[in-house]
Amino acid sequence: HQQANNKQNKQTMSALTRHPPNINNDCRYEEHDEPRRSALVQPDVLTTIISFLELRDMASCCSVSQAFRAATGQVETVHIQLDHVHSVQKLHFATRMFRNLKNVFLEYRGDALVCPSDVRAFLRSCCSTIRQFYFTSRYTFSGAAFEPLRCAPLLEKLRFKCCRFDSVDDLIVILEHQKHLSVLDLSLVKFGVDSTFLLRRDYQPIAPYIGALRNLHELILDGWDLQCFDTAKLFCKMPKLSKLIVCEASDESLMHVSQHCRNLRTLEINGYNCRREISVVPGLLSLLHRLPIIETLYIPHLKLHDDDLINELCEAGGRHLKVLVVSPDLFSRISASVDDVL
Repeated sequence: HQQANNKQNKQTMSALTRHPPNINNDCRYEEHDEPRRSALVQPDVLTTIISFLELRDMASCCSVSQAFRAATGQVETVHIQLDHVHSVQKLHFATRMFRNLKNVFLEYRGDALVCPSDVRAFLRSCCSTIRQFYFTSRYTFSGAAFEPLRCAPLLEKLRFKCCRFDSVDDLIVILEHQKHLSVLDLSLVKFGVDSTFLLRRDYQPIAPYIGALRNLHELILDGWDLQCFDTAKLFCKMPKLSKLIVCEASDESLMHVSQHCRNLRTLEINGYNCRREISVVPGLLSLLHRLPIIETLYIPHLKLHDDDLINELCEAGGRHLKVLVVSPDLFSRISASVDDVL
């Protein structure tokens, strides 16, 4: 098994570091066969097929022929798994090869990004065409590796999951230049070297920049406490917001959501502290009354012991809610009042 892994690593290194082939010398096929073989598959179809391959296999495709290499260069979606072994080679290959990337997915499993300069170089090479960027890690200390995203004028979806920034300023630099962002996902992000959770001081600087995203349809703040924001200012310019996911909320913050986000259809509050029914239920009731178009309500940890509040919640949401996720205890009590609750 060890020998097989070593052989596979050598093959990966060879494929990623190989220079683009000279069709006259490196290709095993004769030159006069090239037009005939290229005509078998249309270039756009070939590009679609190649886009489903792993990066290592894409690199191997570049050695087949000029047609394969050209088709690989037009790939629009790429998934890159960064590691301690081949991160630099993978990023160099992606920087050199792809010229039409629209969807970039990066995944890293280490503690610190070993090649932030190479990540920046790669993002600079595709920032003019990129529309969706997703980065997930195990709280990798990324530094300013994603700074080139500030120059991505077509960016529509931005997702960071379990990512650690130097400071909140690194994220502000990216957000302040975005005009077309429709999806923002900042799930479980952290700031600073020693932080184990978000501090209240991290909320205030970033709030105006999130609030300025007028075209936002989805805002995912898993791990964030909504009541730490100035929600009156945060949501006043988000008329298109249709999906909101937060960890914690308060009565006041939910009332501001219901007041400004008239297009909201999905609300998820997945934190444990929303058990405090007095601080949350009035806001939920206000939201359900003001937004009859809301379809999904996700409150798995909410605890309710007042039968009157349970009945009022059922009455407010029973007519238009299609999905209601609650705790087993609350579900059994709601079921006693409403027969058709999901």
